[in-house]
Amino acid sequence: MCGQQRYVVMLWWMLLCGCNVARCGEPSVHLVESVWGNFFMAKNTTFSSADTFMVVPTNSQCTCKRQCQAIMRCQAWSFVENSDGRRECRLADRGPNGYSTTYNTTATYYFRQDSVNGTYSLEKDGLLYLRARVQRIFANAKAFCAAIPGHRLVIFKTLQQKDILLALPVNDKFWVVDLQKNGTGAIWGDGTQYGDTELGLNFPLVTDQSPNVSVYVRYNSRLDDFFNNYQVNVLCQANPLGLNW
Repeated sequence: MCGQQRYVVMLWWMLLCGCNVARCGEPSVHLVESVWGNFFMAKNTTFSSADTFMVVPTNSQCTCKRQCQAIMRCQAWSFVENSDGRRECRLADRGPNGYSTTYNTTATYYFRQDSVNGTYSLEKDGLLYLRARVQRIFANAKAFCAAIPGHRLVIFKTLQQKDILLALPVNDKFWVVDLQKNGTGAIWGDGTQYGDTELGLNFPLVTDQSPNVSVYVRYNSRLDDFFNNYQVNVLCQANPLGLNW
């Protein structure tokens, strides 16, 4: 670690994983606390130099971070080791929804928590939730979350997560989840059948037979099928503890 910062999820990891370390694997993204402001770290990730406002030579990831800290407009940075041995620091004035990130095994990408358009909360299931300040149709909601490294459109599988689902503001009405109809009922975005989950066995879906209604949203106190081309509120999910999600 460089500077005065620490992984804020370490205590959560110890409490949830305990001695059964097998429960916890690789985080989808790392959340780091800093006196400068919280930020995320995504390994093997970078962004194009065309999306930077500055590219400067550097000798370490810590130096690259300090170069971003020194410039007020900097919201994200990437430490990249090039094939010719050069090390560079790419600085951007936007977070990950402002450009496309790419896979690169010799790069590490960092972005400030405040660069993401929404409000974060670490919930009792150990997952990190982002209430985005945007509305999107289903396909674009998935794309919005997936554009943020280590994030996905929300998936709920347990009764504990049912409480998180029902705690979403009712005044905001529709919250889209990554659940779609299929030939045997409904399926989550990771391929899990809804009926094979603890939530599915205890929380029936409200389903219309119309072929034009193919996705699900949280509406009032239920999961209700809905139109996939209607703008709804977006809730993303990240896994900084490496839990089985």
